[in-house]
Amino acid sequence: MTDSYVTIGQITKPHGVQGEVCVFPLTDSPERFTSLRSVYVEDRAGDRRQLTVVSVQQQPRRLTIRFADVTTAAAAEELRGYFLIVPREEVVRLPPGSFYVFDLIGMRVETEDGEVVGQVINVEHYPANDVYAVHRDGGGKSVLIPAIKEIVHEIDLQERRIRIVNRPGLLE
Repeated sequence: MTDSYVTIGQITKPHGVQGEVCVFPLTDSPERFTSLRSVYVEDRAGDRRQLTVVSVQQQPRRLTIRFADVTTAAAAEELRGYFLIVPREEVVRLPPGSFYVFDLIGMRVETEDGEVVGQVINVEHYPANDVYAVHRDGGGKSVLIPAIKEIVHEIDLQERRIRIVNRPGLLE
């Protein structure tokens, strides 16, 4: 993913002989594909081009997409492994208090007293709640911060800052 684009799927293989492709959705909102009119495809080197979406069929674990400019199985094969990306402005709106992982990565974490803890390097998903993996500034070790209201006091996307309540043992 680049700064101004968000990855929403990956082309896994061609489908049929008329250029359709199978897509593995990389989003929690696979229904978003049904309203796509165009999408960018990007290879692993970061080269991208825009394609017009003709049709989308949802299946249990994948999607089948037909693009206007891809009309043969050979052309579809060339897209194998490419990522589907959209401009960041086109991501699905989240309910208040919800955040995309890509927005949280790199955010500065500090305590309510202003002590800088470090930077979010990963968000791990567990059944009870998410956990922020935070690389400690100057320390080299990481700490895990539960993403719960009792600990995470504020997430400020504009300031790129997460404020936490420091509890005994939390940052050790």
